[in-house]
Amino acid sequence: MHPQKLDKLLKFMTSVKLSPRRLAATDYTFPSGQLQFKFPIFQNVTHLDIPLHAGPVDSVDWSTLRVLKHLTHLSVYPTQLFGNCAEWARRIISLCPESLKVFVLTILANDGWLLEESVEFEGLKAIHEGQVDMRAVLACLANPSYLHSERMHPEFVIIRSHEAILNDWAGLSDGYDIWTQAEARIEERRQRATGS
Repeated sequence: MHPQKLDKLLKFMTSVKLSPRRLAATDYTFPSGQLQFKFPIFQNVTHLDIPLHAGPVDSVDWSTLRVLKHLTHLSVYPTQLFGNCAEWARRIISLCPESLKVFVLTILANDGWLLEESVEFEGLKAIHEGQVDMRAVLACLANPSYLHSERMHPEFVIIRSHEAILNDWAGLSDGYDIWTQAEARIEERRQRATGS
């Protein structure tokens, strides 16, 4: 994006005049290394989606998540492998306010993360099983046909197409958006853990 347009977008995104409840904010919107959650636009957010397209996961000041007192649902979509995803998810969740109910780590099927031989597989399995945090679930941007390998584990993830995700954020979902599906998985996990 042209630097002048980026400056205008950043000014708009940090305005006190904006106060959304649901927000998807990509790292493209902010200059490199400047995505942090103290900007006024984030202060009333309950549902936040952070697609990371421009940089690594540590290019975001995650420690500022604590100031989001209304945050109940957080989704992060890293486009780059980053090592131990389970430990990373655990760290991010620990930086969230107590109000957090749902954490979704979104991955791409064609990145091979769900393959048993993937360096991320054990971490993804731990997230799926609730070992990282009971509130953490996995989602996958893909058509179900992509998850056809015997060595892949589609049961680990909520499968959503790009179109479905866009419809979720536009308020045009089929009534069972990614947040509703994540909440259902968390509830099923809690019921299994308590035997009820």
